[in-house]
Amino acid sequence: MAKHKLPDVNAGSMADIAFLFYLSFFLVTTTIEQDNGIFRKIPEDNQQHTAPIHKRNILDISINEANKVLVEDNIESLDDLTQLIIDFIDNGGIINKQDQWYCNYCSRNHNAASSDHPKKAMVSIQTHRKSKYKTYVAVQDKIASAYAQLRNELSAKNYGFEFTTVKQALNKGSYEGNIEKATNAVREIQEMYPLHIAEVQIQKYD
Repeated sequence: MAKHKLPDVNAGSMADIAFLFYLSFFLVTTTIEQDNGIFRKIPEDNQQHTAPIHKRNILDISINEANKVLVEDNIESLDDLTQLIIDFIDNGGIINKQDQWYCNYCSRNHNAASSDHPKKAMVSIQTHRKSKYKTYVAVQDKIASAYAQLRNELSAKNYGFEFTTVKQALNKGSYEGNIEKATNAVREIQEMYPLHIAEVQIQKYD
């Protein structure tokens, strides 16, 4: 009786199927982290801010050719930069309570030579063509940290919650509370500490 040879099973396609299965599993289960960064570019040297601002309401921050950070022409450490910015923005230099620009929520130095009000305070950043982008981003991060701290402080005092946490939850649609009330509170805090950053030349007056 003749023996019948069983046909060989072609396993070549099995490897492809296994690879596709593994790839699908990888795509479904893997979380890909998104890069966080500041989407800004270093401004051109010939740009200029057209609206004149009193010099006491401008905090000049620059990065020189040696990649040093200067605040009002004084070399400062990045570690000290956030507090310097906070003190400037929250200064409340007008002490006359009858003045329309008197800041009744500022709690810092009340130095007449510094910013009048958070709504007038402007942080100016100037860079040298040899400045490193890493340092530029670090300075931007310190500015953002200063505003976040001021907003969190005022939010905690006025509303009992952290500004950055609530704002993030509102943006994600995950806030569990009165959305309208929280949105109005966040908007009010932002208006009290508006983000004023200039990356161009500013006209100043005494």
